[in-house]
Amino acid sequence: MPVTHLPAIKTQRLQVELPIYRIEELQRLMSISGITTQKDFVNNAITILEWAIEQSQKGNEVVSLNKKHKKYDVLVMPLLKHAAKFAANNRSQKIEDLREDEDYVDFTKIGIQHP
Repeated sequence: MPVTHLPAIKTQRLQVELPIYRIEELQRLMSISGITTQKDFVNNAITILEWAIEQSQKGNEVVSLNKKHKKYDVLVMPLLKHAAKFAANNRSQKIEDLREDEDYVDFTKIGIQHP
């Protein structure tokens, strides 16, 4: 099969300044997780953060579950609370936008209830 070439992905350099203890923590996490580059570390961090934000926006808690001991810990981060509020505000705005649409029908006003 011929090799297809993917279009070039635009990149931008990201440089951050962190306290030494955070750099040491980053290196420790890279070592125990088998990640060999800071780029891969950041990409993995973004992936899990995207998932956590998506879960919060759906109204779900992000938890660590210990099935054996039937215990769980909830991940609490200000940015997850903010993301959940952002999603709720957007849902409310979308509902208001729908109600302003001339084709909107409020089924509860004509006697039809949601099951």
